[in-house]
Amino acid sequence: MDLQGTIQMTAAFSNAVLVAIMPYVSDFAAKLKLDLPLPLTTNQVQAFGPSINDIGGTVVLTNGAAFNFFNGQIEIYENPAGRRWDTRQEATTIDKLRLNPDQAVEAARTKIKALGYNLETLYADLQPKVKAPGKAYGKQYANYNIYWNKPNFQNRESVQARINGETGELEYLFLIGAPSLPPPPLPLKPVIKPSLLHRDDLDEAEKLRLFEKLAPEMDSMAEKLGLPITRSINRSQLKDSIAYRFIAIKSERFCN
Repeated sequence: MDLQGTIQMTAAFSNAVLVAIMPYVSDFAAKLKLDLPLPLTTNQVQAFGPSINDIGGTVVLTNGAAFNFFNGQIEIYENPAGRRWDTRQEATTIDKLRLNPDQAVEAARTKIKALGYNLETLYADLQPKVKAPGKAYGKQYANYNIYWNKPNFQNRESVQARINGETGELEYLFLIGAPSLPPPPLPLKPVIKPSLLHRDDLDEAEKLRLFEKLAPEMDSMAEKLGLPITRSINRSQLKDSIAYRFIAIKSERFCN
């Protein structure tokens, strides 16, 4: 969803978003048959971090489970054990593995299908990269980390999943490649603070002045991330979509 800026967050708007997305959280939990009292309500929310870039945010329940709503759907899920720092990723230890890598992959696919997604749409029908849990100091780690990449895109993931090798339970899911869906209806309209791309009160000279201030930082960021922007970014590249969006985000501190 292109808001053409950032949301000016208020308590009233944050509460409206939380109420609007809770049915999605509840539906997600029901489809995965999570051990939670359903339907979920705001009384079961421990914390909510609304997004200023989209109608959504991160919901943390009182049991510690976390759900991130983005692009009209639950995009990220992390169970309570996965969110605890000392048990993150592979740190959960078990007596022994009951699932082999192929079984862990099928368990992840079963969870994805249970949510109503088509495996082909997410490229989850293809062979994934699987990082099997290891051992250390006589302890068996639990979690398989599974990654599905988009074909023909190097290092461009579509799905990340983490499956407990003892229970087969889903510890973590990130549906990176899920197609965007419409946002939920809200009783309030968001107040949008326009980005530089959409501000009418700044003339071209002012935008170029901001560009000159940000060019060195853009150079550094582009090099670190390997973005398709040449070194020594100049004014002729101002219309480049990546550079332009970078300016739009970073220039907010100069525009206030």
